Amino acid sequence: MYFANEEHERNYIRLLDAKGIEPGDDPEYEAAFYITAHPEIHKCFDWTLCRIEYSPLGELLSPEEDIKGVNPGALTGTTLPLVKAGQSLFNGYKVALSDLPLYNEEFFQVFFQACKIRWHVNL
Repeated sequence: MYFANEEHERNYIRLLDAKGIEPGDDPEYEAAFYITAHPEIHKCFDWTLCRIEYSPLGELLSPEEDIKGVNPGALTGTTLPLVKAGQSLFNGYKVALSDLPLYNEEFFQVFFQACKIRWHVNL
């Protein structure tokens, strides 16, 4: 399984553990948590304050709501399209994949891995 770095992997395992999800049990959450775990996205959350019931990515896309421990302002022009794509994998959120920074090898690999998680593909 591809991870951008060790921190990405640690964050992913922590998120799954916090929700009580075993790999392969809940692909929608796993794909959303995989993208949330990327260090550039993970830093948008203060995990000691935020309590997220569903996808953390959805909380980043709801700036009209002031959610404690969530900082959508920390997203960049590169991470925002990845967050939107991840939310689409979670619940069908409408997104233009042409916005994804596919020239960025790391983010391309992260998105591709999230798709594989979502649809149980082992390549």
